[in-house]
Amino acid sequence: MTRTTIQISEDEFDERYTLVPNHLNPNANWGYGGESGCLFETYGEELEFVRRQDPRSVWTFVDGDDGGQYLLSGVHIVNRIGYLISTTPVAEGVEIEVRIPSESDDDVESDEAEASTPTDVLMEIAREHLGIPTLETRRSDSLDFHEVAVWCVHDALKAAFEAGVTTAGEQAMALRLACRMVVDRWERGDLAEAARACSEALGWHARSAEKPTAAG
Repeated sequence: MTRTTIQISEDEFDERYTLVPNHLNPNANWGYGGESGCLFETYGEELEFVRRQDPRSVWTFVDGDDGGQYLLSGVHIVNRIGYLISTTPVAEGVEIEVRIPSESDDDVESDEAEASTPTDVLMEIAREHLGIPTLETRRSDSLDFHEVAVWCVHDALKAAFEAGVTTAGEQAMALRLACRMVVDRWERGDLAEAARACSEALGWHARSAEKPTAAG
């Protein structure tokens, strides 16, 4: 039988397929708006429950070879993270692939090099001190929960504190320089230039204050 592969977006998937809540695990991932999670684990009684379902109603959440994450219709083993079960089965002879966007997909590329965002710094600290490859939610208990030694937590917190002190010092220095520029223009009697310099200084400070929020 010839099989047809269809690619759809996560929004299209949500519109077409209603998911069965994971009644075996009240803490399951893949829940929305406070609803029960729908992701089933790849072992134990949750896996046994998945195996008893119509394979056309099962979806496998996997890590892709390109570093992304996908939902694939049917039961798959390679790179699996967990399983979902839909109330509506996929049509015979059809395979559906859903790319699950990650936080990094929303990043906007800039023509100019920018300093590391707070998220970048925390990701690096997690990798270096905690051995955690990513801070993004991966919707699987085995990937989202980690056992970490207390001394590693100590080192990670220390690194985060030092990074915050360094960033605050750099921003304070830049703001002081901007204020000195405003005062210099004012003392020269060039009020128009002083107003422009003041506006630039305030604009810079506003952009600096927004950066942590934009990156979170």
